[in-house]
Amino acid sequence: MEIPGYKLVYVNGACPRNYRVYKADSMIGVIFQHITHWSNGVDSLRYAQALDAAVGLDEFLKVAKILTMATEQLPTEEELLDKEFDALTSDEWEQLKRYVPQAKDLVAA
Repeated sequence: MEIPGYKLVYVNGACPRNYRVYKADSMIGVIFQHITHWSNGVDSLRYAQALDAAVGLDEFLKVAKILTMATEQLPTEEELLDKEFDALTSDEWEQLKRYVPQAKDLVAA
């Protein structure tokens, strides 16, 4: 099912029917088609249209991402150096590129 800005893919179920919600090529969550209304997995609202349930899901995820980013502490460069290279994000790579280690604790042997 195509709705403006989203794509719904039926997964399973009869009542409610379960749909995965995609925005661009990324899945953002699941919405449910009941007999009388639509709902999503993040709030307890009853929506009249599938688009409203999808937008409600999308808005919730945007707010949750902002709140998570605001409360999340960035790892230090030393912590990043302990991670496997394949596990580093592009932002972490950029952080490491700017890192200049302090050599004051090193002693020549």
